[in-house]
Amino acid sequence: MGIFGRSSDKLSPKDIESYKNKSKPKPLVAALGSDDPDVRRLASEALVQLGSVAAEELCFALKDEKLRKPAQDALVAMGVPAVESLLSRLTFGGEVVKETLALLGDTAVESLTSHLANSAHGGEAAIVLWKIATPLASSALLSYLPSLLEELTTRYARKLFQPGSSSKSELFSALEDKNKREKFTLFGMICRLIDGAHDPDGSILGTLLAAVDRSLRPNFGLSETKMFKDSVLYPALKALGKFDDSRAVNALGENLRDEDVLLRVAASNALVEIGAPAVPTLQEALNDPVSQVYASIALQKLSEKGTIAGS
Repeated sequence: MGIFGRSSDKLSPKDIESYKNKSKPKPLVAALGSDDPDVRRLASEALVQLGSVAAEELCFALKDEKLRKPAQDALVAMGVPAVESLLSRLTFGGEVVKETLALLGDTAVESLTSHLANSAHGGEAAIVLWKIATPLASSALLSYLPSLLEELTTRYARKLFQPGSSSKSELFSALEDKNKREKFTLFGMICRLIDGAHDPDGSILGTLLAAVDRSLRPNFGLSETKMFKDSVLYPALKALGKFDDSRAVNALGENLRDEDVLLRVAASNALVEIGAPAVPTLQEALNDPVSQVYASIALQKLSEKGTIAGS
């Protein structure tokens, strides 16, 4: 017997209508597990009509293996009334909650967007928006990028190793935060959505420039430094290649001199992506012993593409 009991096969259409009229969703949810397809259909229709009154019970039913699929279908059919109940379970409800919200598509985007700034489950909301993958969801994620970078570079920096700092428990809490790795990864995922032609207020470019600015690199611990490089610096450098903008070219040129070889490679590739506007910066970099090899490779690639005049 599941979490809702199983006497639902004996329900008649009249019983189902009665439960609906009395706003009693629990027996209707149990009826979703009936062996009678007509009972299942009528119960689902009644639950959808009950809306928010039934949403909580349906969310609870997502834990029941037999009821999970029909409960999910009913929540998706319900639409807006289901969203808040699902969001209240976003952190601890498991993948089935995220999957159900993703199936709701643009219906859930506005509410998910309002959760992005919530440090408790902003990461989970962003993952669902990524799964929805519509233009509206992508726009919401891109608008989240500046605040996400700020959180990554302040919340997880090793402030406690700076003079005057001593709270060991605070450091432990920061390092153990369950959302940390997810949020670093998320930054890189969002960077893949970036198109330099769609940044009307310049906030995306500004965020990327701040992310790759060598003078602003946070004082991270060892594990955070690796995550920052893998999930922030490399994707941000690559995304800058989408911008035909002198600020992007200058920032990439600066990163050609980074001590990290892989960052120099990423900057070089992004400058090739920008093309002709990057040529003067690359030619200048030929005079720098640190960057000359990568500048030379980039110029060769541009020459092969016919980007450089006379090539």
